[in-house]
Amino acid sequence: MKGRLSIGFSKSHVELGDDTEGHQKSFVARLNGRRGWSLEFELAKLSLDGGDTAKTGEASIVKTFGRHHVAPYLLAGIGGGRYQYADGTDQRVHFAEAGGGVMLRGRHFSVGLDVRRGRHFVDRDEMTIARSTTTSDDNDRYTRGRILALFTF
Repeated sequence: MKGRLSIGFSKSHVELGDDTEGHQKSFVARLNGRRGWSLEFELAKLSLDGGDTAKTGEASIVKTFGRHHVAPYLLAGIGGGRYQYADGTDQRVHFAEAGGGVMLRGRHFSVGLDVRRGRHFVDRDEMTIARSTTTSDDNDRYTRGRILALFTF
């Protein structure tokens, strides 16, 4: 799949460190390079329990192993976006994540499953500090499981 563009969609289940859960829908574009290296770009909308939402963008580097139809991979990425609370206030969010998965590859269509662990950082201001009772949500860890479908051109 060297030098090819893959475009697709993903659906994720997210669990934050404070037992909050949510669902994420994403548009994914992947530039496949040589020797199993790829750059992946993801635009996503996250909906959390309690009414909070986030719109994010992420760039990841992906290393796929093997040339078979079933290919494991590792990835690491960074991103950011806007986190909107249920009460209407919003903050900027930055995050970093790493994980791995497996891809079932076809000539023009691939399906993947991966798990990522990450940490997000919410920019704090006086309004957010005043409405927060603890500071534990500054650097929340999270886990994200993702199912991915890609069409390769």
